[in-house]
Amino acid sequence: MDLNKGVPVSIHLKTEVNQNDEQEEFLFDIKGQVIKMGDTLYIRYKEEQEDGSAPVSVTMKIFPDGAVQITRAGEMHVRLRFVYHEQFETNYQTPYGTIFLVLIQEIYILA
Repeated sequence: MDLNKGVPVSIHLKTEVNQNDEQEEFLFDIKGQVIKMGDTLYIRYKEEQEDGSAPVSVTMKIFPDGAVQITRAGEMHVRLRFVYHEQFETNYQTPYGTIFLVLIQEIYILA
C-alpha cells in the first residue's frame, strides 16, 4: 500500500450538530481516497446531498502536529481548522449569505 500514490478507502463518518439545546446526528458510509504528500495526510471524498443537488467535495488535511483542516467545496464553501486549544475564525459561504464562525477545539478525539 503506497499512500504517496493514493489508496481507496471506505469511510464511516458521524457528524453531530448541537444548536439551541437540540442535537442532530448524520451518518455517512462513503468511498474516498487517502494520499500522503510530504508529512501531511489527505482524506478526500464526495458527500452526496439529501436534496439531490451536486455532491460536495470534502478534503480533510491532517498535519504532522495533529491539526486538522476540513475544506468543503460546493454550493456552500467553508474551510475549518481544528487545533487543540486554539481559536480559528472563518466565513461559511451559503446560498443565503455568509456566516462568520469562531471555532474553539476543547476536546480531541480520534477514533
